[in-house]
Amino acid sequence: HNLGGIRQKRGETAEALRILTRSAGVTREAAGEANPLYGKALNALALAHERAGRPSAALPLAWQAFALRRRHAEDTAGALSETQHLQHEAYLRGDLEKLLALSE
Repeated sequence: HNLGGIRQKRGETAEALRILTRSAGVTREAAGEANPLYGKALNALALAHERAGRPSAALPLAWQAFALRRRHAEDTAGALSETQHLQHEAYLRGDLEKLLALSE
């Protein structure tokens, strides 16, 4: 999804969305829907939709990405150090703040 981000920074919104949509699909097929990498791809796609002025398209993707990150944090909590656990919680808090902003 790095190429999608580059296209987005160049103002090539349609191409960025096409690349990020494909990236999310490939990641889902390769890693599975429960994999945090898929959540990262969904989050990038949601952000692209938000920046393109399409919050209604961004919101469900952002919620799905948030749910994946939260589930991953819960599943790995016992194996993480306290510092790592706090980092995951900070990411979740940031994601939730973005979701709330999109919901407005």
